[in-house]
Amino acid sequence: MKKLLSIVSLLIFLWGEGFAQTSFVKQINTTSAVGSLKVFATNDQGWVIYAKENAHLTKFNLCGESVWSRVLDIPNATASLSDIISTQDNGFAILSREQMGDSHGTVITKLNSNGEISWSKSYFNSEYEYFPYTLSEDNNGNLIY
Repeated sequence: MKKLLSIVSLLIFLWGEGFAQTSFVKQINTTSAVGSLKVFATNDQGWVIYAKENAHLTKFNLCGESVWSRVLDIPNATASLSDIISTQDNGFAILSREQMGDSHGTVITKLNSNGEISWSKSYFNSEYEYFPYTLSEDNNGNLIY
């Protein structure tokens, strides 16, 4: 009976371990205002913290260890850094605003999976009444704002 109980206990333990979740608690000190931070999961099971205030991007792995950290110099982005998303290719896309005199344009910046800038493009439209605040990606990898 003891042998059977030991085997059943072992099976219950192993079954429970198979459904265990990885979690971590990490304290990150920053001078950024809380509202200017965006924290989100990436497609490769990691995490990203993005400080809109200074374009500081930090990538963490599943265990909460920092993989890389960058302060981005986004070309033409002279004003608000509005949104960031994780893309299907494990990279990122950032939506920001460009200001030229009284005109405002939209800047979309694509980053690779290491947080390095792949490209950055400005879009001006004299009919813009409001600046877009969200960015998304369709099933074909097209960015929509």
